[in-house]
Amino acid sequence: MSHQKIGFHSDNDPEPEDYEQWNIHDLLIELIKKIDTIMQTLTDLQAAVTAEDTVIDSATVLLTGIAAQIAALQPNQAAIDALATDVKNKTASLATAVAAGTPAA
Repeated sequence: MSHQKIGFHSDNDPEPEDYEQWNIHDLLIELIKKIDTIMQTLTDLQAAVTAEDTVIDSATVLLTGIAAQIAALQPNQAAIDALATDVKNKTASLATAVAAGTPAA
């Protein structure tokens, strides 16, 4: 037995199944756009974390180096004064870098 659809439409009107396919298609396009946005956000976040890691690693090396310099000092006032000046300069540089990378509240 053949099944025939009865309805009022022209030959150019899409079938109801086509509407469903177009709806699914539109939903997929929206989903892809949202995934692209999420992936871009993730990429931006990964870059920010990498930059932060670089700064943290640099600060760690700096502090480790200072500790090693202090441990290696002989009782010599000129060497202690030079190291104190170096620590002050590096502390100021680090504070400036942190402030530059910190968003205003």
